[in-house]
Amino acid sequence: MFLFLSVLSFGVIGCSGASRSGEAETLTVNEALTQIQGQGLSVSPLRSLSPGFAQDGLLAETEYGDRIRIVEFQNTSSASMQVSRKSSSAGSSPFFYQKGNIMVVHLGNDSRVEDALEAVLGPKEQ
Repeated sequence: MFLFLSVLSFGVIGCSGASRSGEAETLTVNEALTQIQGQGLSVSPLRSLSPGFAQDGLLAETEYGDRIRIVEFQNTSSASMQVSRKSSSAGSSPFFYQKGNIMVVHLGNDSRVEDALEAVLGPKEQ
């Protein structure tokens, strides 16, 4: 439970929705969710994480009970910095994924969820 709460609270550092001009790959939280659902994974949004956080975010639950947190950063470098900092301290779940300005935290171990996330976001961060 402590790990879950720690992961939910990590989002204080980051930037909010300014211009994304010049970014190679940018997505909104909703676009990322739609792409993940497009892999055949049923994902139900639980709540927005925007209030109190410096960036937009969404906590959602998959049909298999795993939870994912989708976070939209202002730019790719902000997302990369957060993924790098978090991945080095996590050996197993949670798993971190990044594509452009989007970071996804996977809280669970279902391989079907991992497969869908990897299809959209690429391999999880080590």
